[in-house]
Amino acid sequence: GELLSTRALPFWPRVEQLTGRPPHDLHTLFTLYMTTLTADMRDTYTPPFETASDNMVLGLDTVSAESLFGYEIMRPSAAAQTAQRDFKETVVLPDTSSILLPPIQVASLISRHANSSSSPMVVFPKYNNYLKAKVKFDEFSRILIPLELLGIKNVVQGEVSTKGPRGNPASNSATVSYAMYREGNTFMANKFDHTVTSRWGVAVQLGSSVLTVVATNKDGAVISSGLKLPVRLQLWLNQAVKSPRNNPQCVRWTHVRGFGEWTRAG
Repeated sequence: GELLSTRALPFWPRVEQLTGRPPHDLHTLFTLYMTTLTADMRDTYTPPFETASDNMVLGLDTVSAESLFGYEIMRPSAAAQTAQRDFKETVVLPDTSSILLPPIQVASLISRHANSSSSPMVVFPKYNNYLKAKVKFDEFSRILIPLELLGIKNVVQGEVSTKGPRGNPASNSATVSYAMYREGNTFMANKFDHTVTSRWGVAVQLGSSVLTVVATNKDGAVISSGLKLPVRLQLWLNQAVKSPRNNPQCVRWTHVRGFGEWTRAG
C-alpha cells in the first residue's frame, strides 16, 4: 500500500526514468492480476476474499442463482443413510435484502424512451461470502451489476432449484473482482481530455476512490465492452467541497490516444 500513497510521489519520476514505465502501469498490472483471478478461480480453488490496506482494497467474490434466490436441498436422514429409504427436505432462503436491487430504468441518450429491463441488480461488495474488513477507507462506494450480464436468470413463480448433499459445482457461479484505490492521483496522471470540463475556474481533481471491476459470467466469459445493460457505480466523494460551484463528473481511465488520461466518453 505504501507505493500507492502520496508519500511515494517524489520517487515516481526517478522510477519512471530508470524503468521507462509510468506509474499508472501499476493499475494495469493490478487489473491483469484481477483478470487472472476471475478466470482461474475455479481451477485454483481460490475462495472469495477481501483484503484491505490503508490505500487499496482488493476483493474477489462469486454469485449464483442459488445464493440469491435460495434452493431446496435433499438431505438424507440418519435412517436413510443406512437403509436408503426416506429423505428430509430442507429449504434455504438467503437474506438478500441489502444486496439484490430491483431493475433500474436508464434513460437512453439516443432514444426518447427509457431502456426497460426486468433484470435485478446485485450489489458488490456484498459480504455474504466473507467478513467485511474492520478498517476500510471507503465503505460507501458500490458496484451494481445486472444479473442478466452475469448469466443468471431471474427466478419465476413456480420455479424450483434443488441441490444435492454436496451442493452445485462452482461452474454455476459468476465471478467478480474489484479494486478500490484511495489516492489514485498518486500514480494515475492528472490528465483530462476535452470531455471533462472545468467551470468557474475550479480546478479539476479526483474527488473519490478509483474503482476497477473485472467480472466473468457463470459460463466463464469475461464481461467486456458492448454491454447490453449498463453497470452502475456509486462513488463516495471523499474530498472536501471547496466551492458551492463544484461540478462532480464521472470519468474513466483510458489509453485510446496512446497515453493514460481521464475521460467522460463511454
